Amino acid sequence: MRCISRLDSGWPRILGCSLTLVFLTSEQIESSDPSGYYQGAPAIAIEGASDSNTAAQLDLKIELYFANGSSEVWVVYPNTQKAIVHLAEGDSRTVAGGELRSDLLPGWSVSVEALFEA
Repeated sequence: MRCISRLDSGWPRILGCSLTLVFLTSEQIESSDPSGYYQGAPAIAIEGASDSNTAAQLDLKIELYFANGSSEVWVVYPNTQKAIVHLAEGDSRTVAGGELRSDLLPGWSVSVEALFEA
């Protein structure tokens, strides 16, 4: 899996660390303290499932993201090369062999396969 540190000018920024990635809207970035850490839930949180992340831990993380204001949580499964997109409204969808996209990122998409290319 590749971490994207930022996209070209004019695109929203995706910040990454290890297997957890977050997307902050321009408004979130502009309202944060530039000399400190961003405090708050990201618009989109992307978690990587692993042997050290149990299903219970992932469920708790998803609940915490939504309880604190995230709009979407994507859980990416490297072993099966699929992703589950969870929405704050309670809906979810599995994406395997297709494109990941979000209404929060108009015009942007990435193939699930591309996430796992070396």
